[in-house]
Amino acid sequence: MAAAPSAQARVTLQDAFERFASTVAPDDKRLFHNTQLKDVRDEAIRIERQLRARRTQRCMARLDKFLQGMEHYSKVVEVLCNGTPFLPWIWAPVKLMLMITADSISAFEKFIEAYGKIGDIVSRMDRLGDALVNDHNFQNVLALVYSDIVEFHRRAYKFVRRKSWSIFFSSTWAGFESRFSGILNDLAYHTELADKEAAAADIAESVRRSKADDENWEQQEREWTAVKIQKVLAWLGTTDTLPANLLDWHLRDYLPRSCDWFIQHKATELWLGDSAKIPLLWLCGKPGAGKSMICSALVQHTEANDFHVFYYFCSFRGSRSDGPSRLLRSLISQVIQKHQDLAIYVHDVCFKSNPQPTKKALLTLLPELLRGLGSVRLIVDGIDEWTSRDQKELLDDLSQMVSTDQSSHVCKIMVASRDTMATSRRKKDKLSTMISLSGGDEGLAVTRAIASFINDKLSDLPEHFEQLDPDSSIMAHVKKTLLEKSQGMFLWVSLVLESLDTVYSPEELRTIVDDLPSDLEDLYKRIVTRLCSAPGAQSYGGVPRIMSWICFSRRPLHKSELLQALSMFSDDIGTQMRSIPVASILDHCKPLIEELPDSTIVPVHFSVKEYFLKAQIPQILPAVDVALDISCACAIVIIRGLELVDPFDVI
Repeated sequence: MAAAPSAQARVTLQDAFERFASTVAPDDKRLFHNTQLKDVRDEAIRIERQLRARRTQRCMARLDKFLQGMEHYSKVVEVLCNGTPFLPWIWAPVKLMLMITADSISAFEKFIEAYGKIGDIVSRMDRLGDALVNDHNFQNVLALVYSDIVEFHRRAYKFVRRKSWSIFFSSTWAGFESRFSGILNDLAYHTELADKEAAAADIAESVRRSKADDENWEQQEREWTAVKIQKVLAWLGTTDTLPANLLDWHLRDYLPRSCDWFIQHKATELWLGDSAKIPLLWLCGKPGAGKSMICSALVQHTEANDFHVFYYFCSFRGSRSDGPSRLLRSLISQVIQKHQDLAIYVHDVCFKSNPQPTKKALLTLLPELLRGLGSVRLIVDGIDEWTSRDQKELLDDLSQMVSTDQSSHVCKIMVASRDTMATSRRKKDKLSTMISLSGGDEGLAVTRAIASFINDKLSDLPEHFEQLDPDSSIMAHVKKTLLEKSQGMFLWVSLVLESLDTVYSPEELRTIVDDLPSDLEDLYKRIVTRLCSAPGAQSYGGVPRIMSWICFSRRPLHKSELLQALSMFSDDIGTQMRSIPVASILDHCKPLIEELPDSTIVPVHFSVKEYFLKAQIPQILPAVDVALDISCACAIVIIRGLELVDPFDVI
């Protein structure tokens, strides 16, 4: 009876087995229980008949070489695996690779070529088996050979088990082949050790060398991939605020579980599932109703549950052109950063054939990448903040990406917006399902969430309020009034609470809250009037001028840019410069503005900008005056810049 493998050999076998087993899908593991070399040979014969029918049998000679080599190898590896469950993990992957790649001639030939090289190396194993079957040194080296072959199969399995792997085969095989060369080198080295019946010191050296080679190859792969990712990201030119930063920004005031009702909504659960139901989900609500918060919570939920989810927050704060193209570039950027091997395909196929990321190229590329992921969810928030033309173009683009074909890929999309003309037409599509935040069970869920939000924010009021309101009757009235007047708008509540910093008693708080308008625009009017009547900032044009620069600029201004702009006036003809105001001057415009993570100063909500663009009250500067102020500041900057240039250098 053959001896069991040595302890060291068993450890090597176990490690290779566990590494591969963790990669294999449960449905495929059934194939790995009893597969033998005979099953591989039978599968090869079946495929050979198919290839002969297609007149492409020329590659089978290399498979014969592999089978002959593995015939020799099997005689010793069967002894090595005596008493272990590891042997099928040599033969089953071969059968599986043949089955999967047989329909792709280019891929099949590459794998057969690889198998031929393995067969060449292990062909002489059987002559050593009889003499060294009980030699522990030989067993230990043989286990390393086993580990090399299993490692090849582990990586090959991951390669061909990806959705739509054949689409990316031509570009990604180069990287796999370079890795395979390293495995072949290890295999040749270990086989050479077996030929020499290596001593224990040589075995230790082979383990060290194998580990070092593995680390070197992995490092080279990381560097190689990183270079291609950087080139592709530069090609995409995504200059918007990082989506992950925007996600964190939206979640900064998130109350845990406040959006669970939406995640557990029947329509949302169907949208998250891979069935054909609800491929396009609409979330509709008034300004400030919490749509962005819900979208952010849903992204957080899907990421935590290992969904392939990509998202985009449309914003009035960005450039006024090229919006739909920016969205496509952002989504592609997210895909290749989360799934870096796809960057190789983008680099080798699309990047080279399209010097510029045209809209047409992006619309072709994104669905191809999504097919490679199998099941995907896209979440797009705030399309109503874009122009009607951009809204229509974006909705047309998104409709092309929807897919419920599980044999290819599933791509479902959720869109959150106000009810606009462009979105209303799309919502009537039979594939669309809408969840409205106004009325019904959904409205009640929003009201409960706002009540929790109010309780959380009012808990930060000064401690002496409790002494002045011992039975909490005033505070209960304040909470009830805020909830009723909010009309389902988190934004309204947030603005009100942030404007109560100077309230010093519960009675004063109750009076102010009772007097508040429930309409958002009326609230803006009251806040603007109060801000403009307060002293300070007048020497720089006051709150109206600061808000005008923030709302009317072509792009969001960084804090330093805004402060510099406020120091310039149309009568600044000479070289004498006014002092730049301190950053605290911007505090006079709170709570209508906020600072983003990238130090840009923006309106707290797009409805603030809309209000300043259309409101007719004395405190808001006419648009023509604002345009003149901005134009003069630009001219002053150019003039001052020219004064720094030596006129004799400009000839």
